[in-house]
Amino acid sequence: MRNIKNILPEQVRSLGSHVRALVASLCLVVFMVMSSVAAAEAQSQDDEIRQGLLPTLSYSTDSGMGVGGLYQFHQLNGGDRIKRLYRVSGNIYLNEGFSARTSLEERFTDVHRLTVTAEARQMTSAYFFGRGGSTVFNEGDFNKYSRLFMDLSGEYGVRLGDSGAASRVELTAGARIGYIENYDIDDTLLEDLSPRGYEGGFRQSFSIGLMGDFRNDVFRPTTGHTFALGVEFFPSQLGNEMSLGKLRGSVSAYQQFYFITDVVVAARFSGEQILARSPYYELSTLGGEHTLRGYVLERFRDYGSMVANLELRTWLFEIPALRMEVGGQLFTDAGALYVHPFELDWIHNIKATAGLGGAVALFNRDFIIRGDLGFSNESWRLYTGIGYMF
Repeated sequence: MRNIKNILPEQVRSLGSHVRALVASLCLVVFMVMSSVAAAEAQSQDDEIRQGLLPTLSYSTDSGMGVGGLYQFHQLNGGDRIKRLYRVSGNIYLNEGFSARTSLEERFTDVHRLTVTAEARQMTSAYFFGRGGSTVFNEGDFNKYSRLFMDLSGEYGVRLGDSGAASRVELTAGARIGYIENYDIDDTLLEDLSPRGYEGGFRQSFSIGLMGDFRNDVFRPTTGHTFALGVEFFPSQLGNEMSLGKLRGSVSAYQQFYFITDVVVAARFSGEQILARSPYYELSTLGGEHTLRGYVLERFRDYGSMVANLELRTWLFEIPALRMEVGGQLFTDAGALYVHPFELDWIHNIKATAGLGGAVALFNRDFIIRGDLGFSNESWRLYTGIGYMF
């Protein structure tokens, strides 16, 4: 195993000035946004502030046991719409490295939004099974390697048309700078197959998109729907392995009904298509807590994917003395991979999972900790996270 100080190659240092310039620019934008809020927009007495600080003991089958902390602060703009949302989390995994993530969302007027996210993670048990939906499953060392991941992104959104209490349509533009370094790859399938980019590389991109949010509540919706459509470009001129594009789309819907208690049906359908030849780490993946719960993280990968998620959610009881609500959910996930969606062989290779979980709201109704237990025909997986999956 290489010493951690030797993980980043010489090309990272050669572009260090570009990284620092982008970081400085994003920090300057954030500072200007927050300054403009303080100077030009006095806080209304109706603007409700909710926050929580929580030490965490978490477990994920893909990451192991983790200890860390979570802080969330958000301010509502005289109703149910977010004016500010700050979220910082970090974990050290007892056998899996570390993860740290921070995000800032600021609506400095009702028309403009800025979201900045920074993330770093070291994984000592990342998996690679090859490309396609029919690869052989094996959790042995031959399919494992170690990975360091770093990412900094910013997204600007401008509202189109009027925005009501429960609706918003935005035109978005974003930029990303990131890096992946793979190590401990000797005598692994990743080294054996040596797919393009198998040692890692830069991930610089810019994106444009359109999104809409018509939910009645951002954190725990009971009615409404959302949609998003965007394309992300990775030009080789920015230091990427090659030039490529990613087309993404998703739609979700929520509806509440009464059966013994209030139950929410939540459904999401999403898809992704790579628009050119790609390094292996940019391919679309299935498996893990955000796609197919019950399969190993990144179990399947190819040039395109479709995923459907369905959940039944409910809140069961409250403990007022502890400022706590306890709920649960049942879910099923299904997805498929393909090179081109019009090659219909993927219809015969759909993967499906099912499971159940619990949710706890602490301090306030929007501070939600979720746990999911998913089952597939290969394995089971346990996940913990912040808020609902979608």
